[in-house]
Amino acid sequence: PDLNFTLETVNCLGACALGPVVVVNGEYRGQMDMAKTGDVIENIQDNVNGEKS
Repeated sequence: PDLNFTLETVNCLGACALGPVVVVNGEYRGQMDMAKTGDVIENIQDNVNGEKS
């Protein structure tokens, strides 16, 4: 692990209709699962590293 990301479990984000929800830099992403969350993290890493997402 590179310790660049923090994942937290919270009780409520006020977006039940979108759930499960992941929030990245204030942007809500709905109907997420582990694979989609991994893809989001990879895309962020690629953008930070200047690679095409």
